[in-house]
Amino acid sequence: MLEGDSAHLSEVRNLFADCKTKIISSHCKTTYHAAAVFVSNLVIGLMQTGLNLMQECGFTESEARTALTPLIEGNIRHLLSQGAVDSLTGPVERCDIPTIEKHLACLTQEQKQIYCALSRVLVDIAQEKHPHMDYTHLLHMLKGEHL
Repeated sequence: MLEGDSAHLSEVRNLFADCKTKIISSHCKTTYHAAAVFVSNLVIGLMQTGLNLMQECGFTESEARTALTPLIEGNIRHLLSQGAVDSLTGPVERCDIPTIEKHLACLTQEQKQIYCALSRVLVDIAQEKHPHMDYTHLLHMLKGEHL
């Protein structure tokens, strides 16, 4: 990512000719950084939450990492090669409300907040993947609304 005085951007870009670069406006710098935090640091927090849940099931941290590695690596590979829409699977995509209700029942309040916030993002992806499906009830449930 390059940003700065437009009079010198081409010079700087030439310094990095062998690297992939993209010029962004200065006002996007913070958004760019936030995007990087989402896919790096926040992913670590999300994975640690999953590891903690596995440990509640009797796994050691090492066993949990080993057990989840194929799932994590497969999802990342598929996401990077095919995009989010084609990579989405699971109870949100299927609009499997009974399974999601069971998940929510076993989570702490903080874990529920994470689960619901991220699942609402997945609903948007699922609706793009399956425009014929009605996710209204699921979305209300994930927002804590009762129908």
